[in-house]
Amino acid sequence: KGKKKTKRQIKKKIKKKKKKKKKKKARKKKKKKKKESTPSM
Repeated sequence: KGKKKTKRQIKKKIKKKKKKKKKKKARKKKKKKKKESTPSM
């Protein structure tokens, strides 16, 4: 049972790290879209 708990904790930590990376990428995409939309208008 102890080994299963440690694996779950590691998976949760990895998921949190992945979520943070996704948020940063989404912010960068939004900034790029704003820059692209201004000259087109």
